[in-house]
Amino acid sequence: PGMNLATGKQPDNEQRTAYCCFTKETQITLASGKQLPIEQITAGTKILAHGGDISTVTEEDVQNHAPDGHYTFGINEDEPFFAPSHPFWTTDGWKCLFPAPATEENPHINFKQLQIGDIVFRIVPNTDTLVYKPVRIRKISMKRVDCPFTFHGLHLDGARSYHANG
Repeated sequence: PGMNLATGKQPDNEQRTAYCCFTKETQITLASGKQLPIEQITAGTKILAHGGDISTVTEEDVQNHAPDGHYTFGINEDEPFFAPSHPFWTTDGWKCLFPAPATEENPHINFKQLQIGDIVFRIVPNTDTLVYKPVRIRKISMKRVDCPFTFHGLHLDGARSYHANG
């Protein structure tokens, strides 16, 4: 799962740096188990958080604008879908490709660097209970984005995590 990074700027949370977040097509798992692209999720939507907790999307609109020369990244066979400082839950805790900006946003969390060999988790689809499948990172792909480009995130009331692309 990914983790949302709160900035305290509400309700229009537009930043000029692309520290975190996802491409607009990234599928977010709802409390019902359905998935929606992050750009279609609105305030009040119930989101499935890490460990089965349920969170509610707030009114805060999280958009991060990528500078020229920015990249998106993907894990294994995934098309690139996340910014380099977006954290993922691993067997060793929260990790991201570039920990410094994530730590700046959340100084109470000790982010480590995400790398090949780390194990992240995916939801096993079509099960009656929440089941995670460990996935070893074999490769990290990247793709340059054309500007203007906007990354999307979620600000949540409740647990501050959500499942992005499984």
